Amino acid sequence: MSDFNAQVGARLNQNEYVLGAFGHGKRSRNGQRLVEFRMEHNLKVLNSLFKKKPKNQWTWMSPDGSYKNEIDYIITNHPKGLTDTNIITKLNFNTNHRAVRSSFKKAPEKLPRKHIRVNVHNELRIPYKQGETDYQGITKQINETTDQIQKYEILEKHLKNCCIVNNNQKTQKYQLSEQTLQLIEKST
Repeated sequence: MSDFNAQVGARLNQNEYVLGAFGHGKRSRNGQRLVEFRMEHNLKVLNSLFKKKPKNQWTWMSPDGSYKNEIDYIITNHPKGLTDTNIITKLNFNTNHRAVRSSFKKAPEKLPRKHIRVNVHNELRIPYKQGETDYQGITKQINETTDQIQKYEILEKHLKNCCIVNNNQKTQKYQLSEQTLQLIEKST
């Protein structure tokens, strides 16, 4: 973003891809140099990408107020990241320039990668008979107590114990079947 003192104007031919369809005014020599520079470096003029009324396009006014030109530009190599460029018309400064501003797109929220899955609801893998005896013991203890807090503490203690047992009982699964592993042992 800068005051280039160059009037870029409207697009003169279709090869000037750095300019949008909504240029304003005529092109000066400095404007031609600026367009060539932008084409060499693939920089877009944001001021000309968005349609505005002519009264909202000029950025500089001559001291006597007879000439109004667009000489201040916002230039970028990523125009898709911006949604609008406009002129701030009412600033409380004694100047013959008007400020130019652009609005950025809000970055989309990052989504978790699909191949990473977090399994929140792990099943408790306790052998059936052990789970059955634990269940009978828990229900017996809960039925013997009348205090709700003690019932909650008993249940919490047994659930934590089940989680500890479950974490300790993880078995390693081989990619090869038992039959294949036996054949490998025979061959060695």
